[in-house]
Amino acid sequence: MNNNLLKYAVVLSRLMQIGYGLLIVLFVYLLLKPIFSWPLPADLTTDGNSMLLIVEFTSFQEILASDFNTIFFAARAIILLSLFIIGLQSLIKIIKSIESLSTFKLDSIIYFKRIGLVMLLSFVLSCFDLSYLDHSLSISFSLELQYLLFAFIAYTMAEVFKEGNSLLEENQLTI
Repeated sequence: MNNNLLKYAVVLSRLMQIGYGLLIVLFVYLLLKPIFSWPLPADLTTDGNSMLLIVEFTSFQEILASDFNTIFFAARAIILLSLFIIGLQSLIKIIKSIESLSTFKLDSIIYFKRIGLVMLLSFVLSCFDLSYLDHSLSISFSLELQYLLFAFIAYTMAEVFKEGNSLLEENQLTI
């Protein structure tokens, strides 16, 4: 199938994977920073005077306030970004199956279920924040419902494609 929209979706997904990969490099640096006592790069600031990168997290000072916070937030970010890369890879495979006109095959169902699982894991990982400030550990809870919504959509699409697969197999048996 020659569909430009699908090609653009694949290119955009690849660019997002590259961007997430670069962010993983940044978070690996932040993860290792407390262990090796590395300084925070001068171009990575929170005051907006940077020419390279401006970080505007609402709790960026909290993240850098203790080694525990830096390691926790960096590790969680690395895991979440890795999950997003896996989800994007599954999406690319679904798009490729649509391009090759093998849309309702079992592989597409597996890829949609994988995206759903990735989104459920992302939801669980993003629910809790641990922070160590002033010699006390604080735990906060928040619901990132967009991950649940994406998981629901992915599992629904898996069921739609499963029904499509059943109809395709039934059609192939009909003479």
